[in-house]
Amino acid sequence: MSGRRSRDKGARVEREMVERHRNMRVACERVPLSGAAGGNGS
Repeated sequence: MSGRRSRDKGARVEREMVERHRNMRVACERVPLSGAAGGNGS
């Protein structure tokens, strides 16, 4: 699996997990590993 495909797969799984938590009314968001994009935890 190439690097891009692997990265895309990981991002897809993370987005799915965020959606599942939101459906359960759990506040969450996906934040890039680098933290460069911000988010509540940075």
